[in-house]
Amino acid sequence: ILVNSAGTNATRRNFDVLTPEAWDEVVAINLCGLFYCVHAALPAMRRQGGGLIVNVSSWAGLYASRLTGPAYNATKRAV
Repeated sequence: ILVNSAGTNATRRNFDVLTPEAWDEVVAINLCGLFYCVHAALPAMRRQGGGLIVNVSSWAGLYASRLTGPAYNATKRAV
């Protein structure tokens, strides 16, 4: 079983203060991190003939909010 439930957000997260570097960091952790974990676990699951992958998102993936900001909203929607 692989459970992808980790994530991060930018401290200064609203569009008017979000930097490209902060955006890239959130994407790297929330999306690339999920992919890398699946990529690492999948060969063993295939060898053993099965497994379970659970990708945990957030309500922010469905409901855009100034509280969570665009980087977190976009990455959790992608998950």
